[in-house]
Amino acid sequence: MYVTSHPNKYGLLSKVVKSFKDQVVKTVRKEYEDYDFCLQRSFYDPIIMDEYGLENIREYIRCNPENYKI
Repeated sequence: MYVTSHPNKYGLLSKVVKSFKDQVVKTVRKEYEDYDFCLQRSFYDPIIMDEYGLENIREYIRCNPENYKI
């Protein structure tokens, strides 16, 4: 993440993700007339340190929809 001495407490990555999510929400609401649509408020990006960590994340991505019966 981008670290700055600027008084803003958020770095560049947070601004990019926020802008992207704002645009996605606007597009979905307009295109699908789904005005209740929203995205997760915050995000967490883990740092992948090794092959084991990568496999754990892949497993989470594969299995997570089952937790929500999607």
